[in-house]
Amino acid sequence: MIGLILSILIFNILAFKTNKRFTANQIVHIWMFTIAAQHIFDVFINFKFHGYWYFTQETDWQGIFAYTVLIPPVNMLFLTYYPFAGKLTKKAAYILLWSVTVLLYEVVALLPAPCSLGLFSLRMVDMVVFASAKSAAVLDGGAVLPVGV
Repeated sequence: MIGLILSILIFNILAFKTNKRFTANQIVHIWMFTIAAQHIFDVFINFKFHGYWYFTQETDWQGIFAYTVLIPPVNMLFLTYYPFAGKLTKKAAYILLWSVTVLLYEVVALLPAPCSLGLFSLRMVDMVVFASAKSAAVLDGGAVLPVGV
């Protein structure tokens, strides 16, 4: 949650300090379009395809800050520097650069993988404990005991 709050502060400050292109009316339109498009997309991905697991399986009320005050300023930053008069290759390179940048941001802000039954995390713990026990037994010259004994 601290990372989300810091991201909100940083992106909003950057978006509003670097904005020299958009009027207040255009900013409101960017924010409303971004929020509406995000929610329409999320309805399909979450309810039709069950594609999200961020906080809960139900409605993601904790993610409302990301949808309403984190993504719109990022769109403002994207549109502020977008080369509207540039060639197609420059536009494509700009979109590719932003895609890689957002992907890197997602990697930094990555949440742990979901474990609906806890099998993944238990197997990982068993593997780590078993590997530690095996290496300790090899060093001591003793037998390896199964995990949980």
